[in-house]
Amino acid sequence: MKNTLIFSVIGLALTFLTSCKDKIDLVGAGQESAVVIGILDQSETSHYVKITRTFIGDGVTNSLDIATIPDSSYFDQVDITIQEVLANGSQGRLFTLHDTIIQNKDENGVFYAPQQKVYVFYTTPAAPLLADATYKMTAKIDGGRIIVTGQTQLVSGLSAGTWANSNASLKLTANGNALGEYATQSLNIPSVGNSYKMNGKVRFDYREYAIGMTDSTDHAIWFNLGEYDIIPGANTSQTFTFSGETFYRTVKDKVPVSSSIEKRIYLGFDVQITGASRELANYIEVSKPSSSLAQNKPKYTNLTITEGHSVLGIFGARYTYSVYKPAVGISSITQGMDKKSRRELCAGPITGTLSFCSQHALDNPEPWSCN
Repeated sequence: MKNTLIFSVIGLALTFLTSCKDKIDLVGAGQESAVVIGILDQSETSHYVKITRTFIGDGVTNSLDIATIPDSSYFDQVDITIQEVLANGSQGRLFTLHDTIIQNKDENGVFYAPQQKVYVFYTTPAAPLLADATYKMTAKIDGGRIIVTGQTQLVSGLSAGTWANSNASLKLTANGNALGEYATQSLNIPSVGNSYKMNGKVRFDYREYAIGMTDSTDHAIWFNLGEYDIIPGANTSQTFTFSGETFYRTVKDKVPVSSSIEKRIYLGFDVQITGASRELANYIEVSKPSSSLAQNKPKYTNLTITEGHSVLGIFGARYTYSVYKPAVGISSITQGMDKKSRRELCAGPITGTLSFCSQHALDNPEPWSCN
């Protein structure tokens, strides 16, 4: 799932690649430019860099035809290393990347799909990327004919409020016994660390059982909590809000009423707060569509390239702070959302017809319990 998220960011970045000056400079026919996208995240164990090339066609071959040929977008040879530089300035690990093929590229477009070639290296949970280190990338293209370099610090210092505690439940309904009354859950981040942009998402997981079937199918619904520009500082905090009414209405819209479904149970919530490095935040901001009629856009990149060549892209970092709130734990203290919110999902006026029931021990023998 995280790999898919990485390349969603890459896809968005490549969509809005623009020129660097107020005056647009076109490269000559057939002249290539390197496009490099690398986003490091110490919360992950697989780390990718994508390197392709782009150029204006020869004026004879249709550019749309060229775009469908994978080899037209790749250099013949790419060798990439990433050097870890420790906080004291000494060199740490040296990572050598190798190419691999991934299958998650959207087929709906003019470019080749679904396969794409990327370059990868791996870490382990026991030996992750270091939050206080700097990482320097060197990409030698075609045996050193072209060299691209870039460096980034990792995103660190994020902390979550009490909502992230294992015994804290999400509260999506208002106080009182009545159904159909909703609340908004605050998800505060007391410290944003060195993030310059933050994004929040929540994934709602549930399981579905068909009548007469022993197998089940798992589903997920995503909720976007918004994205904010940040000015890091010792006292900088950020708060995301998760609307209870929006939650129930979205579940109603996404989950069909079906006479073939015996029951649905909710599995939990995955709250994901992502912070972006200064380089990545700058790149995202500059890559947004222009609101000017002139459509003049500056170009931002922290990459350097051999003189006489041009480069587009970013080598940056992000950090995803993920908290999973399971529906049921080893004790009754563990409750992804509180009892009234569970009752609202199973029997409330918005979602009460969707066959949800609760597996939590505290809900037995309520009429909306699965037990």
